[in-house]
Amino acid sequence: MPKNRISLTLEGLIERSGQVLASDLVAELSSLLGTLKSIDRHINLRGGPSIIYEIVGLSHHSPAQIVMQAQPIHADFDMRDKVLGRFSSILGGLQASSGTVDFLDQEILEGVSRIVGPIGYTLKSVSVVIDSDKFELSSRIRSRIETLLGPEETFPGFIRGMMEAINLHKGANIFRIYPDVGPLKITCHFPSELEPEAIKSIGHYVEVRGILKYKKAAPFPHEISVDFIETFPDESSLPSLKDLRGIAPDATGPISSEEFVRKLRNAAN
Repeated sequence: MPKNRISLTLEGLIERSGQVLASDLVAELSSLLGTLKSIDRHINLRGGPSIIYEIVGLSHHSPAQIVMQAQPIHADFDMRDKVLGRFSSILGGLQASSGTVDFLDQEILEGVSRIVGPIGYTLKSVSVVIDSDKFELSSRIRSRIETLLGPEETFPGFIRGMMEAINLHKGANIFRIYPDVGPLKITCHFPSELEPEAIKSIGHYVEVRGILKYKKAAPFPHEISVDFIETFPDESSLPSLKDLRGIAPDATGPISSEEFVRKLRNAAN
């Protein structure tokens, strides 16, 4: 297989003569692309995805197969080896009976879980080929992921990030924040009394405090039960050094600012 290619092969159930339902094909492709996108966003430093996937091969005959060629969105920023290599490492670690997974993240593990989810139910088999590495996925991987993701541990703490995607429908009271470091996003559950503050904070950088929830093997929290929201002002609204000039003319008391600074220097020496 040419470099930077990934193929998805699906085989339907025996009672359907191996044919794959359209709904399963769409769901499997969506789960695969979503997982690749999550890995991409986690390891490149530009925030958004850096790779698009072109379909270069289709086969309807059982088993059904889709072949995609990874292409960089920007020619001067090629993350294909790192993204596909990381995905290969994750699948290899999950597939091996005693393997380790070097990139534990809830969103990515849940993405892989969705890929293997239909196996034994609506699909007989699912396999992924990344360049020359082939992975025959199985329900055993689903069990390993369930073990890795649970149980939860809770600790008090705080998270800072940009607030987006609030949901108030039928009392859901959920928003997500996107931290600068750590997990890509965190789901935040908040009580109804914080609803006005949550609405006001949409699109702003915030600090949320409460009870952080961690999965067993995850290095970062995936969820927080919020009991306090602090909204930081936009950077554009903060005063510049020029704006601060002369704001406190009596700050040095009866002595001049030059003498005040001189005394500070002498004290430091």
